[in-house]
Amino acid sequence: MKQEEIKVEVVDVSELVPDDKNFNRGCEEGQNLIDRSFREHGAGRSVLLDKNNRLIAGNKAAEGAIASGIKRVRIIETTGDELVAVKRTDIDLDSAEGRQMAYLDNLTQQVSLTWDQTELEAVEADVEGFDISDFGYEIDSLPEASVEAASESDQAKAEVRKHTQWGKAKDYEEPVCNMVDTIEIHALRGYKYVHSFKTGSSEGTPLSELKKPENAYMFALKAKELITATIGLKQKEGWGIITTPKRRHKEQNFASMVCEKLSDMLGIPFHDDVVEAKNRARIDPVFTLVKQIDEPNIIIYDDILTGGTTLYTTARLFPDRNLLLVVGINNHR
Repeated sequence: MKQEEIKVEVVDVSELVPDDKNFNRGCEEGQNLIDRSFREHGAGRSVLLDKNNRLIAGNKAAEGAIASGIKRVRIIETTGDELVAVKRTDIDLDSAEGRQMAYLDNLTQQVSLTWDQTELEAVEADVEGFDISDFGYEIDSLPEASVEAASESDQAKAEVRKHTQWGKAKDYEEPVCNMVDTIEIHALRGYKYVHSFKTGSSEGTPLSELKKPENAYMFALKAKELITATIGLKQKEGWGIITTPKRRHKEQNFASMVCEKLSDMLGIPFHDDVVEAKNRARIDPVFTLVKQIDEPNIIIYDDILTGGTTLYTTARLFPDRNLLLVVGINNHR
């Protein structure tokens, strides 16, 4: 087999050009971990450059390498049709050092990630063809809270925004809601939604305790007040109600219980199980329309909104309908 010529050059680390619109602001604790990894174990994972030596990925790693005293960069040119691997000839994966490097590789990425929403929005506006909604995210729902000096409440919100399962993360504290009327309208990736309540108060009831059958009437009543205050709904013909898809509780779904009562209060039909979730992912969910409904005007109800991806993904299934997106508790803003 003919050996393919590979262009390799070694340059001074100063020739790497940082991304001036880096989406990751980073944090002090994360950078300290990166610095420690380089200091104790040297370089491992590679960074990614564009054709002008500008850093596409690995900005924080480059900073850590420089801080640890690394002076040179070995650049291997490729057009993306082959995987470039860094081989550490002095390391065995099943040694203590090998496992420490594997652990630090994952840990540093998790701890140091702090999304810069300002840069995300600026690049999305300026760069044609770049739209983060293609990846199942919304800009304003990406994790933004640094672990550095964060309050307990901020840490809880950050855990939710990272899409960890409620109550499963270490030191996780479930958000609470004081159930005080707080009617607000928010933008959601080209849509708008209204909510009755929101989290953020220091005292209240944990969200999981609020989602009980005995509270369904109260949620429905507040949703009715919100809907009539928003659109009046004097003309009921042509209106229907659906919920976002069930992904955890297939039986006795709380949102469905609310919508059944809301349907009676408003005098418009409720169509259950119209949208089905093909997976349980929060970051990149796959929803399908499994029942057709005739109404041209649809109220989509979500009992608790955290990032907005579920509501947004459901709304996108109805491009030819007039939509009103209604949320019980806003756990995002």
